[in-house]
Amino acid sequence: EYLDRVHLKPPFYEQGLWLVSHRSARIETGSELAVTIGAPREVVVTAALYQAGKQLPKHYAFTQRENEFVVRAAFPSSGSYVLRIFARQRDGVGEQFDTALDYAVQARSGGGSRVGFPEVYDSFLVRECRLERPLTRGIPSGQKVRFAVSVPKAEEVVVVRSDEVWWVLDKRGELFSGQVLTEAGQVTVFARFSGKSRYEGLLKYLVQ
Repeated sequence: EYLDRVHLKPPFYEQGLWLVSHRSARIETGSELAVTIGAPREVVVTAALYQAGKQLPKHYAFTQRENEFVVRAAFPSSGSYVLRIFARQRDGVGEQFDTALDYAVQARSGGGSRVGFPEVYDSFLVRECRLERPLTRGIPSGQKVRFAVSVPKAEEVVVVRSDEVWWVLDKRGELFSGQVLTEAGQVTVFARFSGKSRYEGLLKYLVQ
């Protein structure tokens, strides 16, 4: 029983985190996984996926606050992985995240090298944004793709293509949504907040 328990690091306690969904250190899953971690409002949580001691590209893990923090992972192939969860204070922008805990994950299947989630900028976590769609890293080229993201205290949210064409999303309270005509390259989601003149990056997608 002791060996199966999650091995919690000192920052887990220092940041006041708590386990919500998974209390065993070992998890068996399919090609995707979602883990829920509780944290105080002044703390932000993020995660990364490791295999054979090496960190995989960032797009294989995605974290956002949904009351508690939901950590999602996508596995490119079957095998053994480590899902490492980090935490730090919200006002510590630019400071290093500390390792809070690790999960040993056995994935029974994988989705290939193209699976994953959009790249997350620091402002997305600090501003407590919540992405509704699209949740996948890759989005199709030459099509109208619907975006929807909640961004508290934002005045404007825009989607910018690689050719610097801007699409302004419609605002309804904290929710910003709209359709964007994509083309090959990348698209980045930016937000401008009350009292600010510059835009802050939130998310980046690969258009395939």
